[in-house]
Amino acid sequence: RRDCLKQAETDALGRSMRPEKEIFAISDSGYFHIHYDTTGNAAPNLTDNNENGIPDYIEEVGIIADSARHVLVNMLGFSAPPVDEDSMYDIYIENYSPGVYGYNYKDSPSQNTNGATSYMKIDNDYSGFNSIFDLTPLQIMQISVGHEYFHGIQWGYRKNKSGNEYFYEMTSMW
Repeated sequence: RRDCLKQAETDALGRSMRPEKEIFAISDSGYFHIHYDTTGNAAPNLTDNNENGIPDYIEEVGIIADSARHVLVNMLGFSAPPVDEDSMYDIYIENYSPGVYGYNYKDSPSQNTNGATSYMKIDNDYSGFNSIFDLTPLQIMQISVGHEYFHGIQWGYRKNKSGNEYFYEMTSMW
């Protein structure tokens, strides 16, 4: 059993601490901040084929996040996850070992009274991941973003997992 629902790290006063990144991009819809580094081992491939100043990988993350939101909120009717003070959902790009796809972290305390705010962390390239379904790294990222975003929706409905991790994971896989 794997659980990618996490409580964020906290400071000495019990407040959650979000990762610090060098820069961010905003998805085309304006619903997502994608935070990333341009140096170090957590930096994604910085190739920018359309020369708009945003790495192609970061643009792809934004496209998939926008798509996941459209399907889950606009088409299936789920409530959008509660947002923090900037009214956007945050995605942080990290460097994980193969097999660690991403996590969704609940803020403590929530930055919104209408449910629990959260954010996701995903891998910077998904290279080295052995997919039994012959998925490309880009396809693994697409699945991971949709999965973790649905966890954000789940936090909006219920601030506490209350032993339902199995249900949360299975519905996010769906």
